[in-house]
Formats: sequence, structure tokens, C-alpha cells
Amino acid sequence: MKLIIAGGGTGGHLYPGIAVAERLKASGVPILFLVSDRGIEKEVLSKLGYDFVEQKVSAFAGERMLGKVKALSKLVKQSHKVSGHIKKGDKLLVLGGFAGAPAAMAGILKRNEVYIHESNSVMGTLNRWLSSQAAYVFTAYSQTLYAPSRAVCVGNPVRRDFLGIGENLEKGKNILVIGGSNGARIINQTMAKAAKALLDDGYIITHQTGKNLEDETTALYKSELGELDERLKILPFIDDMAAEFKKADMLVARAGSGTLFEAMHAKRPGIYIPFAASARNHQFYNAKYMADSGFGKVLTEDKFSADTLRKEIEKMYIEIPNYGLNFANLRLEDSAAKMIKLMGLEASG
Repeated sequence: MKLIIAGGGTGGHLYPGIAVAERLKASGVPILFLVSDRGIEKEVLSKLGYDFVEQKVSAFAGERMLGKVKALSKLVKQSHKVSGHIKKGDKLLVLGGFAGAPAAMAGILKRNEVYIHESNSVMGTLNRWLSSQAAYVFTAYSQTLYAPSRAVCVGNPVRRDFLGIGENLEKGKNILVIGGSNGARIINQTMAKAAKALLDDGYIITHQTGKNLEDETTALYKSELGELDERLKILPFIDDMAAEFKKADMLVARAGSGTLFEAMHAKRPGIYIPFAASARNHQFYNAKYMADSGFGKVLTEDKFSADTLRKEIEKMYIEIPNYGLNFANLRLEDSAAKMIKLMGLEASG
């Protein structure tokens, strides 16, 4: 018996699976990732030493009719191909996203135990379709829209390094900018325009741009600043995100659920700019949860400007002690360990 972790395309659909795999490493349970061939999975999983199979799949949601037909055709073909990797007795953990669909279809047809985890505050199309066939439906939020009544709220699994990060002992004015694993052009552009005023005010900026957006973002910063400042660190991708969280006082980020739960475990407040085109506007609801809980603020794309961002950063810096009080009442469990227990597997501690 092995655990097959299916999903990907973005870090938000990959890292929760890695968090589960981390807890199982010493248990002897073999793990296989079934992922997309168009995201960050190959590079990340290769570095970590996990077995994986890439799939040629496409997104279904948001596509026009021809795109949906092509995506469905790829899904059927890939389901047949990945079926050979799914043996009797294997368990499947489906994390959502189009990369999880072929394994889900194959697993259901072969009558394997299928578990799904919905990381966002709005249930995705695949997970909604799967929910009636799943042994367990796990959710990150207690009020996940469209989740079945039998769903179990477990939170969102984070990598072990995020458990107990603790207070930033080197208090400063450190901003960590994260546009998601692929970057976010609107955040990159706006942050570059706000940078001079922020640097002049003593802020230190660490900015993950996304690999495909690094050069253009660096050029934008140079255009705004004249020359790059030593207090500005531009990175295409951050491998050790927990290390950067340890140094951060606040975030400027998209509102993917993975980032939000990492922020909650690290107890760092954030200004969240939801991706306006996210399916069912789920990033807005993710960010609204953080704002309603007193863990951050929401800036929608239509209100997102360099001046507004700078003002919100200044307000957040002043209010950091208040955010600390809000986080002090937050109790988060080890989501990965809870899921492993409910799936009937043995965690490694």
C-alpha cells in the first residue's frame, strides 16, 4: 500500500501534500506524487527526493467550450495512463486543482480509498464533484462554501518548519512580498512604485517575483530607484520560505490559502491582494477570513495602488502589537498529522 498525493499546478496545491509527506517519511509508507507538467513540481519534488509522475493536463474552470472539450479529452487520456500507478489497496489524497483530476477519476473507478482536501474557503469544482465518493472530505476553513455537511475541518497542512516559528526577535521594518509561486505582476509593479518611499522610511523589502517575472520586476525597481538598494532583496523563487517568514514583520501577498496558513502559524500580519480572477473569487474569501479574524487586511486589485499600499504598510507597522494580541489567541493544530490519522496511516512524529 502506498499513499498517492495528487494535485499541483501551483504551490498552493503542492505544499500541503509535501507537508503530509514530511510527516510520513519515517513511517515506511511509500509516497507517490501525481502532478502537472507545467508548474513548480518537478524542481521542488526533485530537490526533496520524492517520487513523482508528471501529467499533461489542463485547467477546466474558466475555459471556453473548446478549451473545456480539450481539457476533458486530456483528463480521460491521463486517467487511463495514471491508472497503472494506482494499485489495489493504495490510498489517494486529492488536493484540488486540475492536476488531481486524473488520479481521482482512476481511483474511484478502481474503488480505492479517496480522500480530498479543500484548502480554500470556497470548494473547487473537482472537490465538489469528488466529495460524495470520498472516504473523508477535509477542509481548511470551518465555513468553507459548498462543502458537504460531513466535511471535517482540519486546517491547511504546512511544512514542519512552520510549526512553532515564534516571534521575530530581530524587530525591524521587514516586509516579505509573495505573489504566489508563479508571481503576480500587479504586486510586482505596485511594490516597485512604492519602494522608494518605503526604503526612505527605513523598511527592508524581500520580494519573491516569480521566475518568469524576475527580469521585468528588477528592471522596474531600477527604473524607480535609479539603482538597486542593499535593503531590497529580489528573488525569483524562495525555497526556504520558513526562513524568510522568521525575518519578516509583515507580508504583502496574494491570498492563496497556503500563504495564509503559513502566516497564521508564523503569526505574521499581512496585506492581502486577492487574485481577482481566482475561481469563484475564493482568494477574496480567503483574505476576508484573515481580515475578519484580525490577522491582516484586504486590498482588492481595483483599490491597489502604490500610494494606498504604502499607507496600509505604515498603518500595519504601527499596529503590529495589536495583531500580536490577536494571534496570541490563535490555536492551530498540526493539520497534516490529523489528516494522516483519519486516513489510517501512521505519522512519524
